Amino acid sequence: MKRLLSALCILPLLILLVRYGSPLHFALLLLVVIGLGLVEFYRMLAGKGFPCWKWVGVTLGLALPLAFYGGGLASQATVSAIVILLVLAGIFTRQEGAISLQGAAYTLLGVLYVSWLLSHVLLLRLLAEGQYYVFYIFLVVWLGDAAALYVGSFLGRHQLAPALSPRKTVEGALGGLMGSLSGALLGRVWLLDHFTLVQCLVSGGMLALLGQLGDLSESLLNRSTGVKDSAQLSPGHGGILDKVDGILLSAPAMYYYTLYVTRQGFAS
Repeated sequence: MKRLLSALCILPLLILLVRYGSPLHFALLLLVVIGLGLVEFYRMLAGKGFPCWKWVGVTLGLALPLAFYGGGLASQATVSAIVILLVLAGIFTRQEGAISLQGAAYTLLGVLYVSWLLSHVLLLRLLAEGQYYVFYIFLVVWLGDAAALYVGSFLGRHQLAPALSPRKTVEGALGGLMGSLSGALLGRVWLLDHFTLVQCLVSGGMLALLGQLGDLSESLLNRSTGVKDSAQLSPGHGGILDKVDGILLSAPAMYYYTLYVTRQGFAS
C-alpha cells in the first residue's frame, strides 16, 4: 500500500514534467536523480568499508549528462574519456598504493553504473518525439516490475537467483515478461504507433530481460554492501537506485535500438 500511495504522488509530477517540460527541464531533473543516486551508491560502499572518492565521483558523474545534453557523440566520448583519465590520475596523487587503486575503481564504477547508464534516458528525450520514448521505457519496465512482484508473491515457487535475491522467482520473472510485453503493446497503441508489431515485441522482450537484470544487479549491490535498500527516499520505495534499477540497463539498449534499428533521429 505504501508503494502504491507513493507512486500516486510521484507519477503525476513526472508525467507533467516529461510531457510538457522542455528537454532542459528534463535534463535538470535527471541531474538531481543522478546526483542523489551517486550519493547513495558511494554511501553504501563507504558504509561497508570500500574505498571510494565520493565527491570526485559525484562531480564527474554530473558532468556526463551535461555532455550528453550539450553535444553529439564526439562530445560524449570526449567527456567520458576525460572522466576515466581523471579518476585514473587520482591513483598517482595518493600514497595508499593498492587502496588508491581500489578507490579509483569503485569511484569509476559509480560514475559508469549510475551516471553513464542513466544519461541515456536524456538521449532518449532528445530524440524526435522523445517524451514518448521516455514514457514507453518507463511503462514497459515498471509494468514488468509490478507484474513480477505480484505474480511472484502469489504464484512464486521456484527461486530465480537465490544467491542474489531469495525472494525472486522463476514464476515472477515470467510474469514480469508478460507484463513488459503487455506494456509494449499498450505503448505502441498510446505512444509509438510507428513501431511495427515485431519492433514492439522485440523491444518489449529486450526491456523485460534487461529490466530484471538491472533489478538483480541492484540486489547484488545491496547484498554486497549489507543493506536492504539503497536509501529511504519515499515510503515503500527505498532510494533512487531501488526505483531506477530496471531503467539502468534498459535505457542504453532502448536508445541504441531506437537509433539504429528503428532509425529514429534527433529533434531538429
